Amino acid sequence: MVVTVMSIYMTNGYETVIWPAALCATAATFGIALGAFLRIRDKEEKALSLGYFISGIVGGVTEPALYGIGLKYKRPLIALMIGGALGGLYAGITHAYMYALGATNFLMILSFSGADTANLVNGIIACIIAMVSAAAATYIIGFNKNDPVVSGRPVPAVESAGGDTAATAPAVSAGFNGEVKACVSGKAVPSSEINDKVFSTGVMGIGVGIIPTGKVIIAPCDAEVSTVMAESGHAVGLTLDNGAELLIHEGLDTVGLNGQGFKLFVKEGDRVKAGDKLIEFDADFIRSKGLDPITVFPLTNSDDYPGVTFETGDVKAGKTTVMKF
Repeated sequence: MVVTVMSIYMTNGYETVIWPAALCATAATFGIALGAFLRIRDKEEKALSLGYFISGIVGGVTEPALYGIGLKYKRPLIALMIGGALGGLYAGITHAYMYALGATNFLMILSFSGADTANLVNGIIACIIAMVSAAAATYIIGFNKNDPVVSGRPVPAVESAGGDTAATAPAVSAGFNGEVKACVSGKAVPSSEINDKVFSTGVMGIGVGIIPTGKVIIAPCDAEVSTVMAESGHAVGLTLDNGAELLIHEGLDTVGLNGQGFKLFVKEGDRVKAGDKLIEFDADFIRSKGLDPITVFPLTNSDDYPGVTFETGDVKAGKTTVMKF
């Protein structure tokens, strides 16, 4: 896609479809973080949402909002599509031209400069429409009203054998033995050692990173494919039979490769068995682009499983246990 855009730029000196739509989608991603911040009542989640918004609008990093809000709560992804579509619609109707492949933070609006003032104004309006409408949609439809993070109600507690109350931890289901195998061969390290604050600080949940020696990512256990990054092919979300949610994210900042070096074998809603192929990737290609090919493998709802443990060291895909419930 980037090659196509560059070709259009070189031929015409501007681009009117792909890149304006991409920037509106980026602005909508900022919007779901803003909407979540306004809607969520839980103090910790509210603070995280604000952090996602700031990291996006200032740093141009969209993955915290995508993974921390979109994939976590699911409904905000609908709000993202609504915002991106409305912003893109305005940009299309007004024929907003883009004259440069610029930044993905608030400075992205400068990409619309290069012709008359009206073009710049229309570009700014398109981005604002995308962000504000995504924020509004997230606020209105982004969450279940009974979700504790928006209802303000405490997480249900159960009485322990000793008479004390404790947070309810989901049980291991009858069809799941409580062990999650490595999704790729290599060396597993604690998630705190991953060279990305989104993953190392536990924002996306606690887990492991695997420095890969293999080039195939497989299902670590029986699961349902809850999310895929279809265009980039670099990430898959899985929901296990006990309700645990896993993210398999190949490489750091690899979404920018736009699918180059990746081959995706599953789609959202698929039921996979342990060992089924999920993603093929070219680690050498990823390194050639100056990116880290580490496979990030967090339990995204780890707060619901306080007793889970993680194993590190040399691992073999489908053989070595890296998580125990």
